[in-house]
This record gives sequence, structure tokens and C-alpha cells, in this order.
Amino acid sequence: MTDNKATITMITWYSMEYEIRDDMYFEIDLPRYKGKKFNIIQIDDDTDFHSNIKIIGEYIS
Repeated sequence: MTDNKATITMITWYSMEYEIRDDMYFEIDLPRYKGKKFNIIQIDDDTDFHSNIKIIGEYIS
């Protein structure tokens, strides 16, 4: 992670009921990133098993 971009990797054992789209944003609950929002700019999905989802976001200024 940098100050302008952040990456989250999620491991899901069951299919999620929610769709993750690039018109969404996420927040990180760590002191360094408190109050910062990141626009989702890229979503990588494990196409074989759909268990690993990597989300890359860019800081909203």
C-alpha cells in the first residue's frame, strides 16, 4: 500500500451475496489510513475457484 493506492485481498470460502463493482469505495480501519476513502479501480477474481478477490483502490482527495 502507498498513500495514494491500497490493496485488499479477501479469501472467501462461500460465495458472497454482494457484488463488488468499480463504482464503489472502501475504507481501511488502521490509524495511518483513518478517514481516507479509496475508489475501487481494479478487481481481480480467482476465476477457477472464486475464493480469492483482490481489490485495488485509489485515494479520493
